[in-house]
Amino acid sequence: MALLRELASELHPEHPGIDALDANASIERDFGLDSLARGELAQRLEKELGIALPEAAVAEAETALDLVLSNPGVKSLVVNFCGAFARTDVMAEGVVRAWEALKPTVPVFFSIHGTGEERAVALVRQQLSIEPYDLMEDAVQAAVEAAR
Repeated sequence: MALLRELASELHPEHPGIDALDANASIERDFGLDSLARGELAQRLEKELGIALPEAAVAEAETALDLVLSNPGVKSLVVNFCGAFARTDVMAEGVVRAWEALKPTVPVFFSIHGTGEERAVALVRQQLSIEPYDLMEDAVQAAVEAAR
């Protein structure tokens, strides 16, 4: 916890209660870190501890996908992973799990670039039998066509 408090304090020095945070604290709610700072914190923890952390994408993807798909106006979906601050393979794992759990019927189109891209592309291909697009623009065009 000391390392986590130290890094969080560096990223958000004006937060009033970082020293009182415990293992049950939420990075987002209790530490007050935005998404960029959370990504930076995860990267620094991984570096300091020499491990890869499972990111919130895995745990939260099903909730997010369910929310999007609850809108009856959604006729197709573009999933664009840009791994500048988070690993695309971790994000892909979360979306693939969510897709398999929810079994939506709308067509989905992926564009994947960044850290963990090779594994992310393989996951989408193998688990969903979907070929990701090289360019986000092409994924968007395909989604628009599918929605018509």
